[in-house]
Amino acid sequence: MFKKIIVGVLIAGSAISLAACASPSPKPTASHVEVVPVKQVDLDKVKDGETVTVDINSVQLVKVNGDKPKDLKVSFSEKEILQYVERYSNDNGTTFDPALLPVTPGKSDVTFDNAGKIITLHYIVK
Repeated sequence: MFKKIIVGVLIAGSAISLAACASPSPKPTASHVEVVPVKQVDLDKVKDGETVTVDINSVQLVKVNGDKPKDLKVSFSEKEILQYVERYSNDNGTTFDPALLPVTPGKSDVTFDNAGKIITLHYIVK
């Protein structure tokens, strides 16, 4: 008799679990979409030594004059603060500009070398 009760509980529990799996999951709504702020630094307009402040949850696009931003070389005084993403194109032909992605709050000098034109900016990530 005790075995019949346990088997009945297991069957009932399985049925409830399967019913929960069969129910449709809620559809995402606009309130679930998170937009990341995007800012741009134009290397032809900034002055060497300028300070740039960015939020941790943002993207800093790097505008380079000319059609070869892939030749841009970037170095950091503190590599754990920001990450550089080179310009690339996906399989659909969409091209994404080079960008700096804040990784952790802090300060880092970022040196951009664009075909011999060198600019160092002081980044503060908040």
